[in-house]
Amino acid sequence: MTISPHTFVSTDCPYPDVPDMDPFTLIFPHPMTLGDYKKWYRTLFQKDPDVDKDDVENGNLLRMYKAAWAITRREPIPLPDDAQPPDAPPPFTLTDLEPDNAELPLTAVSWVTDCADEAFGMQVRVEDANAVLIRRLASKHTSPTFRTDDPEIIRLFPDLEQYPGTVLFHPMLTKSVYRAYDKARQPLDKYPANDIENTFLLRQFRAAVPLVKDWDVLGVPWKLVKNEYGEGLPLVLASFLVEAADIFLSKRINLKKLRGSAGIYS
Repeated sequence: MTISPHTFVSTDCPYPDVPDMDPFTLIFPHPMTLGDYKKWYRTLFQKDPDVDKDDVENGNLLRMYKAAWAITRREPIPLPDDAQPPDAPPPFTLTDLEPDNAELPLTAVSWVTDCADEAFGMQVRVEDANAVLIRRLASKHTSPTFRTDDPEIIRLFPDLEQYPGTVLFHPMLTKSVYRAYDKARQPLDKYPANDIENTFLLRQFRAAVPLVKDWDVLGVPWKLVKNEYGEGLPLVLASFLVEAADIFLSKRINLKKLRGSAGIYS
């Protein structure tokens, strides 16, 4: 399997002009943590109140660019001492790529957003409830133990290859364990309703934590899962925990009832 890249070189850009500027490396967080993903998400959904809501500034493409720019570093690549001067000046500079630049080149915008897709697009899964339900019904996994190399899960998240280990959920799903799960999945009043902490994904992540009896993942202590709503946890492991907990519950509670007001699909 191929691990997601986290560095990209401007000279490899497939769009015009970007390869002709002074070369630089675009660097995404490695590992991409749940905290990085939250920063990306909050920037993505932060619209500019000073322009019309239908202006391109508030469109998907530029908001995705701003979100990617917010979590990356840009490092110029020094030219060799014997490098020949270019025949023409570069079409733009790294400073020109700042999101608030009115003359921001759209070729760079397209490239940076494409890089973001490659960097962490396979580390998180956003899909409709029916797609999840079909996968749950097809699953044969009934054990409370899940390995990060479980074929059902690693095919969804190839980056798990970097984190060998297992999670053990409480073998007996009791009322008290389920109560802790249900309490943890409720929206957080201290955040706005549309904040990422109150999205379905983050509520699922928080709810999975009290289901865990033992966590044993190489190089990733349990405190990264439990502390500060998982801020320092690699994003792909947050996705793993959500997927594994979902499978675990779906084999212990009637799926139709799980789709109700207190269920994992609501």
